[in-house]
Amino acid sequence: MASWLALPTWQPCQAVMDLPQGDADACHGFDGNSDLYGIGIRIGVYLSWYTSLTANLWANTFVDELSDTNTLFILSNVVAVTFGASPSETKFDGRTVRIYKHLYFRFLGGFSVAGFALRLCLVLAAAAFSTWFFFHGADVLRKDMCGYKIFLFGAHPLFGPVRRFLKVYSVLVCVLLGIIYMPAFMYLFIYVMVPVTGMIAMAICCAILCGKEDQLSCGKVCAAAILGGGIVTNLAMAELSLDAESLRAPSGKRLQRCLDMDGYLSTLLLNGVAFILRNHRRIMGLVGLVMSTWTIVVIEMTIKVNDIRGVNELAQTSQLIPFVLGCALFLGTVRRAILQRVILVCRRLPTLRERTIKTNWAGRTEPTTKSLAYGPYHLPAVLFEVAMAPKVKGSS
Repeated sequence: MASWLALPTWQPCQAVMDLPQGDADACHGFDGNSDLYGIGIRIGVYLSWYTSLTANLWANTFVDELSDTNTLFILSNVVAVTFGASPSETKFDGRTVRIYKHLYFRFLGGFSVAGFALRLCLVLAAAAFSTWFFFHGADVLRKDMCGYKIFLFGAHPLFGPVRRFLKVYSVLVCVLLGIIYMPAFMYLFIYVMVPVTGMIAMAICCAILCGKEDQLSCGKVCAAAILGGGIVTNLAMAELSLDAESLRAPSGKRLQRCLDMDGYLSTLLLNGVAFILRNHRRIMGLVGLVMSTWTIVVIEMTIKVNDIRGVNELAQTSQLIPFVLGCALFLGTVRRAILQRVILVCRRLPTLRERTIKTNWAGRTEPTTKSLAYGPYHLPAVLFEVAMAPKVKGSS
């Protein structure tokens, strides 16, 4: 890996090369690359993390759409940092790669089938890149570092005890990801390799039947067979998924297969166990919030302690575009989360009201029949009705 990911060893000025490695004050900072980690790009990425948390916790119907969009964004940045870490004329230094790695190697919880393999490969590639950087990449860049510091509960030189800690941490992350993603690899093998194998087998059969007499017709038949085989096998996999979801546990509760990737965890959840599901969401949401917030602190403090200049100007086109996109996605997700919660409350409200009783003019008790026509903009009234609606004894 080190051969094709070797970072450029461009020669800085002799005065910088002669500086001792721990003398950060003599460097007086440097001009950062705003196209890679400018303030607009950073805020846009930060908001995407909180957008992911919001979608997973309160707008789960928006997760698939958001995760596929996020995948394309992360893919472009992983490609950029990979090319930036390869031998070229681009003058990347260790600070750029370090901040860039922190900034973009974050992933949205909740994996849809479309893009699942790509996201799985991206998160493993990010872990491998981090391990390579702390074991080899930092040594390649050592003459360019000029007393580079990393913020980890305080400013520490990279070439010190903190590097040994980060080496161990990176290896543990790779091992943990390998163990946790093993079921995901099995799922990926079943979902992807079975249809691919079926299509290849059908194409081979068509080629054998066609022979070498009419290659053009044979190509058309093979293409049609591949297309038809793909449709049939995907429908079969969808039918298997429906059958799995229709199974019931011994307690009578329906099992729902839910591949839930919250950052680094993959679990199978029971649809009927609301308590476990509720606490799982809360715990993973809290973990994601802490991790995202701490990563933001690490990035911003790393920029500050190294006196990186020219990366905090928002009035640039390259900064405004990701900033506006991040704000729009975050606000749109918050709006969807609010509407989804209102709809759920409105659906439960008639049930609560039907369980209430009243006494009519003849002294008889009967269920209320008041029509409820609440909309998304009646949130205060809906919440008030839910809080104040009396319940019949024994109702849940």
